[in-house]
Amino acid sequence: MEKEFVLGEQFAPDAPAFAALMLAESNRMWSSGGWKPETRRGGVTVESKSVAGPFAGAGILVMRSAGLVRAEPQVAFDFLVSPQGYAVLDPVSNPEDHKLPPLEVYDWQPGCRLEAAIATVKMPFSPLREFVVLNAIHPGERIFASKSILHPGRPGASKFYRVDGEHPGSGVAKINRALNTMAIRCDAAPGGTNLLCLNYLDMGLGDMPWLYNFINRNFFAPLYRRLEKKLAGR
Repeated sequence: MEKEFVLGEQFAPDAPAFAALMLAESNRMWSSGGWKPETRRGGVTVESKSVAGPFAGAGILVMRSAGLVRAEPQVAFDFLVSPQGYAVLDPVSNPEDHKLPPLEVYDWQPGCRLEAAIATVKMPFSPLREFVVLNAIHPGERIFASKSILHPGRPGASKFYRVDGEHPGSGVAKINRALNTMAIRCDAAPGGTNLLCLNYLDMGLGDMPWLYNFINRNFFAPLYRRLEKKLAGR
């Protein structure tokens, strides 16, 4: 079966160039074929694919969803890229993290935002997990893409990161990072917004692809319900 290549962690000295790769990756996954149906709940379809690239051996699937949100596309997008929207996208993250200043802000295209940020997540029966991500917000295309990266201001990497084929023993590898590749796109549709989502998740808690795939498979439908509830009347 065809697989989807997922970009791995890397330092992004040219953050705008990396952001362009992130957006291209997202649009490729939304338009490609060969996805396996997973669930259909409340009008939200979820599909999956195996991945190629640095995470290929993990057994974790990348998943995508599509469904109608009863709100204008720009209204939905503007909300989703606000601190309140981030909390809707990721309800298990610490909401206070979304109010903190970014780790770094980069010059990008006019009207767009590009920033490195930190988010922490506390799952039941597990230690606090930390993500360091590059967030690319493109209002013109109504796309928000977020991907785990390496950043010198916050040492740490996942177990998949390699330098010359080996995992570094110190410095960047001091903290075993959680991994995420996530993206949303708000397209105009009859009755509101066709919300397209992507998600790849590895909490870095060990080799448990069944758990991460279960979490990811059941992530999308509640997201659409949370978003419609927040946008009601807007």
